[in-house]
Amino acid sequence: MSNGTRKTVLKNVGQAITALHEQNIVFGDLRRPNILVTTKGTILVDFEWCGRHNTDRYPVTMSTEISWPEGARPGGLLMRAHDDHWLQVLRHDLNLY
Repeated sequence: MSNGTRKTVLKNVGQAITALHEQNIVFGDLRRPNILVTTKGTILVDFEWCGRHNTDRYPVTMSTEISWPEGARPGGLLMRAHDDHWLQVLRHDLNLY
């Protein structure tokens, strides 16, 4: 993936998360398996964990084998900071420091 494509992917995901956050919605599971890159653009999938910031909760069945952001745990509150954490992980994974 070219540097320009990586930047576009990060920009598109960031814009989608900003739009959700403006509506007080947290995506909740912004890991790479839930970001599809196609020839037509970047698509977020698996919206089943979306919920209201600081109100709705993660499912109690979420995996504890994944290194989640601090505070993201089974039954824990959905927080915008968790999405922000995953955006930084994506930035790192795309080598866009």
